[in-house]
Amino acid sequence: MSGVKTSRDPREAERDSLQRSFARALGRERLDAAAHDFLDQAIEDWRPDEAPDLSSEDLIANLGAAWTAATAAAPTREPLVQILPSHGAAGERLPMDLLLAVQSDKPFLVDSVMGELGDEGYLVKAMFHPVVRLADRDTSIIVVLMEPVGEDRREALTAGMQATLADVAASVADFPAMLALMASAATELESSTAPEGAYGKAEYTAFLRWLTGDRFVFLGARTYEYPRLADGDYAPEEPKFRAEDGLGVLRDVTRSVLRRASEPAVLASGLAAYLEDAAPLVVAKSNLRARVHRRTYMDYIGVKRYDADGRAYGEIRFVGLFTAEAYDEPAHDLPLVRRKIDSVLRRAGENPSAHNGKRLRNILEAYPRDELFQIEEADLFDIATGILHLSDRPRVRLFTRPDPFDRFVSVLLFVPRDRYDQNVGRAPAGSWPKPSAGGSRRST
Repeated sequence: MSGVKTSRDPREAERDSLQRSFARALGRERLDAAAHDFLDQAIEDWRPDEAPDLSSEDLIANLGAAWTAATAAAPTREPLVQILPSHGAAGERLPMDLLLAVQSDKPFLVDSVMGELGDEGYLVKAMFHPVVRLADRDTSIIVVLMEPVGEDRREALTAGMQATLADVAASVADFPAMLALMASAATELESSTAPEGAYGKAEYTAFLRWLTGDRFVFLGARTYEYPRLADGDYAPEEPKFRAEDGLGVLRDVTRSVLRRASEPAVLASGLAAYLEDAAPLVVAKSNLRARVHRRTYMDYIGVKRYDADGRAYGEIRFVGLFTAEAYDEPAHDLPLVRRKIDSVLRRAGENPSAHNGKRLRNILEAYPRDELFQIEEADLFDIATGILHLSDRPRVRLFTRPDPFDRFVSVLLFVPRDRYDQNVGRAPAGSWPKPSAGGSRRST
């Protein structure tokens, strides 16, 4: 109908205004497709209430500075990390800095960048992550507005961010090779002369293949050989590896999976016992903290290799992180874990349909998943039945489990509900056991 006026969406009008401001900040009359895409994605991430001291015009000025630096760096194809002073629309210095990270788009970038900032204790005011087409590639542009970085910390933060992005790049680039190596390790174990272990080769092989179904983020892998003496016995030395065989973060030959740099060979004291152990694989925590995806100690999967006589001659070590899928699946469906649970229930002798049997099964299902992957069956039995007894006799109880390489101790503390308050979690550091020489304290 003629003469009828249609009202314009105010959000559309605001977007048009921001686009004009962005073009002015870049010294242009209009935006090209890439700049338009960059701004649109950034605006989608913008929530004014998250940084009330930053006006929309000041935001545009900072996005303009980030876009200018990103487009200058894109043709080099080298990752860029810059920490820039933040200026407002009128050119005034704002009480914040701008962190810019530019590289080819790949998984885990945002998690890893934000993890580095969190580890260093920086307060983030706003974060934007447009992915645009620059120099014939999908380019990730991470823009972080954050508290000011002092001159004395700028170099360290830049170096830490560059190291983080290098780990991401190495892990993503070598992921197909690590996945193929795990599949090969499973096939080799299945047809090897390896001892059956507690659960049988088929179960260990099933666990390795289960990992390849999006249950493990492979961050590094390395193949080792166990040194032998002239008489054929194992030499008390750190296993040997070839530098060129490292994948992911283990391309770096200075990184050790199980050994602290200040210690002698980690396996020297118990080498024979470890190698002669019937289990063809081990799950534990490595000494390496992940810079990729989640800031935590990486999980270590060690798959032994066997000669024709059934003696272990080497090992393939994988490091990475269990995925959300691995944590979400019912414990009684997981290879290896299901066998531990069945054995504990059988050993406990509880009727699975009786009250105590159901409680014990619930305890095992709710048990910390990382612990279920790592714990030995005997330890799981002792701790799970100990927790069961607390149901009838509530009291303070501490359960501990040293890891098989004597580097970490996992602690489960149970406190009756009527005795728990906020002060329990604020216990002075001196009230906890001190770590042994060269060790460290961590929570699980």
